[in-house]
Amino acid sequence: MLDDIKVKLPDGLNVSDLATKLKDPWWRLNNLYWILTKKGDHIKFKPNWAQTLLFKGMWWRTLVLKARQLGITTFMGILELDRALFQKNQRCVLIAHKQRPDGEEIYNRVICHAYNSLIDPIKQTVRRVKEEAWGRVRFSNGSDVRVAVSARSGVCQILHISEFGKTCAEYPKKATEIVTGSFPACEEGIICIESTAEGQSGYFYNYCMTALERQRKGRTPTRKQWKIFFFPWWKEPKYALSNEDTRRCVLPKHLVEYFHRIRLEHDIVLTPNQQAWYAQTLENMQTGRGDVSGDWSLMKREFPSFPEEAFEQAIQGAYYAEQLTKAEQDGRITKIPPTPGVPVDTWWDLGVGDLNCIWFSQDIGRERIHIIDYYENSDVGLTHYLNILQKKAQERGLIYRKHTAPHDIEQRVWSADAKTRLQIAAELGIRFKIAPRMPLEDGIDACRRIFQQCWFDEEHCSDGLHRLKKYKKKWNEKTNSWGNPVHDDNSHGADAFRTFATGHQFDFRVQGNGFFDKEVDASAWS
Repeated sequence: MLDDIKVKLPDGLNVSDLATKLKDPWWRLNNLYWILTKKGDHIKFKPNWAQTLLFKGMWWRTLVLKARQLGITTFMGILELDRALFQKNQRCVLIAHKQRPDGEEIYNRVICHAYNSLIDPIKQTVRRVKEEAWGRVRFSNGSDVRVAVSARSGVCQILHISEFGKTCAEYPKKATEIVTGSFPACEEGIICIESTAEGQSGYFYNYCMTALERQRKGRTPTRKQWKIFFFPWWKEPKYALSNEDTRRCVLPKHLVEYFHRIRLEHDIVLTPNQQAWYAQTLENMQTGRGDVSGDWSLMKREFPSFPEEAFEQAIQGAYYAEQLTKAEQDGRITKIPPTPGVPVDTWWDLGVGDLNCIWFSQDIGRERIHIIDYYENSDVGLTHYLNILQKKAQERGLIYRKHTAPHDIEQRVWSADAKTRLQIAAELGIRFKIAPRMPLEDGIDACRRIFQQCWFDEEHCSDGLHRLKKYKKKWNEKTNSWGNPVHDDNSHGADAFRTFATGHQFDFRVQGNGFFDKEVDASAWS
């Protein structure tokens, strides 16, 4: 078929070389296709640096974690068209984030425009025999290219999924349909997933974390395992300001510190023009909600400097974003083993159907608190948590001093005989102190104040830190302002931390009067 194609020869190419050149997909990608840019310009397609690296290293299962606007979906559209034109009986599918406008734009601006712009001899040899109303074009050699939102039926040889991270976050049922339906349709073919990051959950996040860990260990993936490519913003030449604009840009202190940190920790050296571009782009991303950490989280998601940064998720409206960021910068989220001989206090939020959460702390001197552990569970009785305390005491050498609960321990839950939680706990051998009751705003303020004294064990407190990170307030679109906290699983871990903050700084009371006359017997848990 290729020998029948007669084309106008590029400069320096003779007739005897033509058949060989047309058999080379890389030559075809660099010489045959034209695309329509988003500005409406008709230009010859030339793979950029990211597209080139992807083509040269593509695997059977390929992940692309990237900065924005690197043209990966455009490249995959051209690659699928090329495969369909130059190989018989190929089924090439591109799954868009949204059918309209995303899928329609890819189909019309990239695939159809590239085919229509081919020289006539190629179009005469591989004719378009059928084009559906939207999304699928078939050729005379038995191949076709389809842009869709799913590909469960049939078999395909190349499958590309665009912005899969966003699909996982916004349309989890669709993401599951792609994994369980579309992937098996391309079992023996090539699957490529590309996306910017979108949170710390879902298929795309899990695939990337597993692939990055495999890559760090120097292990070659099998044909069924994902190979990851990371394309950062700073490798893209267009992401830099001119010298004149750079001279006008004043970098804020936190960005100066950030650029210094990524240079030391990740060997990322940025030019002044790149630093200025980053600063200006971050400034333009500000939401207007007074949440700087949230703005920066968007920047890191859309323009990551290193892979893990792409998945950092500073939640809009998060109560403790600034405090957690400061703790990370200060190195206070690290390995913090229990200090032998120092008593341990526990701080609770009580739930039955909801989560029951416990923080474990040690006072190290007057101004330093080690948060050494965190535990949560639901739908179990108090006996379960007492067993957990005993288990941790045995495994980690803990000696307990006091256990503090919020005021709602006096509610009649955990029992069918109308006993309060406080009474049941005392009967089981643990006599809770009760943290002072105060307005929510004061409790949150107490948490923010005590944060600067806290050092967290990153392994044993990972679930609790996750809860604190995602504890946020609601955004009211009608009043254009923040409202009350969102009540979800994250709020319970945060409420237990509020018990810690308020109970640690103030005297305690119990139902009736005064203090307990006897501390919990620490030896029972040691």
